[in-house]
Amino acid sequence: MFVARRTLVLAIILGDLVGCSASNSNELDRYALTGEVTFRGEPVHNGTITLEPDSAKGNTGPASTARIEGGMYQIEPSRGIVGGAYVARLTGYGDTEKNSGPDPDFGPPLFEEYKVRLELPAESSTRSFEITPEEN
Repeated sequence: MFVARRTLVLAIILGDLVGCSASNSNELDRYALTGEVTFRGEPVHNGTITLEPDSAKGNTGPASTARIEGGMYQIEPSRGIVGGAYVARLTGYGDTEKNSGPDPDFGPPLFEEYKVRLELPAESSTRSFEITPEEN
């Protein structure tokens, strides 16, 4: 009897713990974001894009980041945006065949870090960036 009662109590406690963790989940709806990145009309060969929530405009969501490869980037929903105001920071590098630096994944820098404020929808979407010398 004691063992049965203890097993029942343990099952109730475990059930409560599982139920609490599922019902208290603070998971955000995150969405995919894809797009092109060009510099002077040409695809950015390598680089990074980081999207930081713009807290000055009330966005407290998570940041997202992705590599730019062959002029394209893709942020999967599991690491994606929540929508709202963001600050995008982009870096761009040329072809790795012209790289004389220590990092074989990136060629010579094409531009200084490019920064832009933008609004993104709370849905999977596309946002491309055209970086021109005047914007640097």
